[in-house]
Amino acid sequence: MLSRKVRIRLLLVLLCLLVVHVFVLPSQHLTAADRKILEEVDLLMKHHDYAGAIALLEKTLNFQEQENAKPFLERMELAQELYASESAFSTAMQHYNEGNYQLALEYFRRVKPKDVKNFTAAREKICELNMSIVKDVIREKEISGAQ
Repeated sequence: MLSRKVRIRLLLVLLCLLVVHVFVLPSQHLTAADRKILEEVDLLMKHHDYAGAIALLEKTLNFQEQENAKPFLERMELAQELYASESAFSTAMQHYNEGNYQLALEYFRRVKPKDVKNFTAAREKICELNMSIVKDVIREKEISGAQ
C-alpha cells in the first residue's frame, strides 16, 4: 500500500497533467472531413504530387479556423519544401544534360535530405561533378606546366 505522502504526490502530478492538458495544450478539434483531407494530402505527397498537395491545402486553409490550422500549415511547409527540392533537381538535371555543369552543381546542392526521391541521386551528381572539376584543374595545371 502506498503511503499517504506518495498518494498526495501522485494526485498532485495527475492534477498538473490535467491542467496542462486542458489549459496549455492546443485543442485540435479536427472534423472527419479535416482528417480525410489530411489523408488525401498525405497520399498526394507520398506519390510526389507536391503541387497537388499544395493546391488542396491552399483551398482548405481558406476555410480553416485558426486553432485547427496547424496540421494543415505543417503539411503545407513540408509540401513547399519538397516541391522546391524536386524543382531544383529537375532544373539541375536540365543544366547537367546541357553541359552547364557549374549551374547544375548549384541546383543539385539545393536538393533537401527530406526529398528521398532525389537526394541520393543529387549527392552522387555533386560528387561526380566535383571530381570532374578537380580533373579539369589538374589537366590545366599539367598543360600550363608543360609550356
